[in-house]
Amino acid sequence: MTTITELSLLIDICMPNDLTKKIDGVMFFIEETAFVFKLILFMWNINELNAIENMLEDFNSYNLKFSDLENIKENLKEITYLRKTYRTSCFVCSAFYAVPPLLRKDVKYALPYSTYLPYDITNNFTYVPTFIYQVGSVLVSAHLNTMIDMINIKLVTLGSCLLQVLMNKLKDIGINLDEDDSVKYRECLILHNKILRFVEKIEKLYCYITFAQLSASATVICFSAFGLAIVPVGSGEFDLFLIYLINMITQVALYCWAGHNMRALSEDLSTACYMSKWYKTDTKTKKMMILFMERTKRPLTLTAAKMFPMTLTTLTSILRSSYSYFAVLQRVYSDH
Repeated sequence: MTTITELSLLIDICMPNDLTKKIDGVMFFIEETAFVFKLILFMWNINELNAIENMLEDFNSYNLKFSDLENIKENLKEITYLRKTYRTSCFVCSAFYAVPPLLRKDVKYALPYSTYLPYDITNNFTYVPTFIYQVGSVLVSAHLNTMIDMINIKLVTLGSCLLQVLMNKLKDIGINLDEDDSVKYRECLILHNKILRFVEKIEKLYCYITFAQLSASATVICFSAFGLAIVPVGSGEFDLFLIYLINMITQVALYCWAGHNMRALSEDLSTACYMSKWYKTDTKTKKMMILFMERTKRPLTLTAAKMFPMTLTTLTSILRSSYSYFAVLQRVYSDH
């Protein structure tokens, strides 16, 4: 379904057409192409997802404190609320494609988005199925696309929760003098190694998926802003461009926010060691803590294609680049 849609969009973009329709077609084509790449890469690396599920089962058998479990549950509740809000927004945006054609009085058989069709749609027999197909393809694409996004956000959030658990365990070292601190610290090292492997699996599964999304988002944000600048305020096209822009910024912001949060927590591991009662431990434990603190100087960082770190700084760079492209397009458009 998506491949046919992309091909018809590409043919339509190459044909003489209204500028607004061309922008809408280019935006949709780029986003659909990115989605196809994301889906292919996700299915290609499905073994990594199975490995992640096995690792989560291993973490589930780990002896966690009640406070740690409550913290994880609270974070997952927030992600669930975020997932519902984000996916609902994307579905509303997708469904909104069907609104402008129904409100148009100048065109009788208007479609949700401009595309090349090898048949005539000036009758209800062909128009209605085509209209339903276009709306349905957008909704299915939005469902699968947002599902891939939220799996990443949830996995990274779980990684952040595990880092918080590790920090709490590190802070407890040296508090109880009756316990063997070296044994407790070895447990922390084992947990840290498991977290490192867990994050490595997420990186293998999502690094190129993230790159495809960031590349598409930077371009689509630019075209959405340009579309807002050239269409009348309050029109159906203006509302569509605005909703699309908000959803695209939200989509890339979720990736960057989750990665930034995990990186920040990993940077605090050495501080958690220092905040423990390390001065009450034996010499062997102190030496292990020094080596661990040296190791944690390199924070856990998720990347896009091993090049761009998923942080809020990257989000700022994407928005800045999109604005630069938008300024160029607006200048070219105004000159003509």
